[in-house]
Amino acid sequence: MAELEYADLIGVPFKKAARGPDSFDCYGLVREMCRRAGKDVPNYPTHSSLETENAQILSGMEEWKPTTEKPGAVAVFRVMGKLHVGYILPYGKMIHAWERSGGVIVELFEPWKRRVVGYYEY
Repeated sequence: MAELEYADLIGVPFKKAARGPDSFDCYGLVREMCRRAGKDVPNYPTHSSLETENAQILSGMEEWKPTTEKPGAVAVFRVMGKLHVGYILPYGKMIHAWERSGGVIVELFEPWKRRVVGYYEY
């Protein structure tokens, strides 16, 4: 996926439960990246309870196939006791949206690898 295919997403604000286009949460951004790659992935609701939200992400991933670290894969992470997802890009990068970044960012994937729970594709 060429950088021009997602450049318009960089800097879009983070908002919990947002599915775009004006704001995204981590899963909303993954859905958008998958849509741009020609994959219509399901929408999962978000929950106010951390335990419920983590269970929802994990149960929803049952519909996905485990894969390896590669461009186009969705990485599931554990960050501060919560699950987070990002979309793997070429050249060792990842695009994701999270509260601490304020919105959608692209960064090197290497520092995140130690937090990976699994890699998936739909």
